[in-house]
Amino acid sequence: MNWITIYDTSKSVQENISLLLDDNLLTEQKFRGDSWIIVAKPDQETAKRIEQFTKSLKLPHSKKADYYHVTIRYWKGNHANKVKKVIDVLKEIDYQPIACNITKMEILGDERSLVLRVTSPQLVAFQRSIDQKIRKVGVPPSNYDSFKAHITIAEEVKEIPDVKVPKFKVNLSKCIFNNGEQEILWNL
Repeated sequence: MNWITIYDTSKSVQENISLLLDDNLLTEQKFRGDSWIIVAKPDQETAKRIEQFTKSLKLPHSKKADYYHVTIRYWKGNHANKVKKVIDVLKEIDYQPIACNITKMEILGDERSLVLRVTSPQLVAFQRSIDQKIRKVGVPPSNYDSFKAHITIAEEVKEIPDVKVPKFKVNLSKCIFNNGEQEILWNL
């Protein structure tokens, strides 16, 4: 498994983070070492298909292809002393790309995020494996009761659009761990 550090020291932390996630969602304060995230990203073809679907909805606050991700694990707190241990754990994980089915559209959270819920047994096993391994090195339990795999496609949505849910597969081809200072990318 080849790991590539995609952190550019000539850029600010926020600029580096925006390579992974959309600037308008994240704030510098959120990523000053007290927020941690592991995400799975769809391949480019899948991301473009999701983006075409999203554009067809004509919603304000829609996300673009480079934003789409499934959050595998998120946690908060001062855990800088665990970064190397988490990276070492992640380096041991060797999975193939994960194909997921889109099951439905749903609105989640206070931001009223419109999401595509995705599922696959392989994705659930991947999330559980990562969760168990990083908890063994001292990462706190998740703040969420359950893993609700989804891809956010828009925010501040009043209601779920009355359209058919797309039926194509979502292919998750890479994962990124972001500790607020560095993004580590590995291919599934």
